[in-house]
Amino acid sequence: LLLECSFLLYTGAGDPRKNLKGLIEAYSLLPQKFQHFKLVLAGKLIKPELELIDSWIRFYGIDEANVYKTGFITDDDLVVLYRSCYLFIFPSFHEGFGLPVLEAMSCGAPVIASNTTSIPEVIGNVKAMFDPRDPKTIKQLMQKVLSNQDFRQELIINSKEQSNKFSWSRT
Repeated sequence: LLLECSFLLYTGAGDPRKNLKGLIEAYSLLPQKFQHFKLVLAGKLIKPELELIDSWIRFYGIDEANVYKTGFITDDDLVVLYRSCYLFIFPSFHEGFGLPVLEAMSCGAPVIASNTTSIPEVIGNVKAMFDPRDPKTIKQLMQKVLSNQDFRQELIINSKEQSNKFSWSRT
């Protein structure tokens, strides 16, 4: 079902540092013409996190049918999501490294993410980063990708080039 539509992807946990509230608020701020893009939250979320996410979806007036919560997902299915998403968004306030960002980039996804902690080193492109404390800046960058095919292509190229700089052998 997801692969039949254009979707925005987040993968990871649901703890407060991941800033899902900021992502959901930013998604709610997108103009109506972008409402055909679904928001997919991939990963195992516990019941209190799901309840909180559902409350934010209602609070920000988002059609519940536009937000998919996948639950646990296998590595193989995750690769399919990374390769199929229109845009990968990672709004975390704090990361030790930001492995989901690198995974998405390694799969060729266009990626935008927070400009905090270790994430800029992984992203390597200041034009692909936003202030995670400001949902309006997240929304602006999302909208830029959704409305500018050249910029989206630039992010795809950045993903390929930047992900090649990282490897387990170098680590």
